[in-house]
Amino acid sequence: MPGYRVNHTAFNEVMKTHNIPTPAALARRINVSKSMVTRVLKGQRNPGASFMSAVETAFSQYAKGYFFTPIVNSGEHEAVNYTQVTGNA
Repeated sequence: MPGYRVNHTAFNEVMKTHNIPTPAALARRINVSKSMVTRVLKGQRNPGASFMSAVETAFSQYAKGYFFTPIVNSGEHEAVNYTQVTGNA
């Protein structure tokens, strides 16, 4: 199963649009720890299924996959089933 990385452009746009000034405010909005948000946004950790689900629940008006991009190793051509990764249909 591939990992995912954050689409920083999407996060920056959504935070600006929804007047979310800081990672701490984002953490409160999606109901996860500030340290988790900070690590994911800085690229120190890839987002896990629970983080991804929290973001997409809080911002359900955005299309599935808007915030996250699959990490595909070079030479790998595997189709990614987002529902299998997050458990969300």
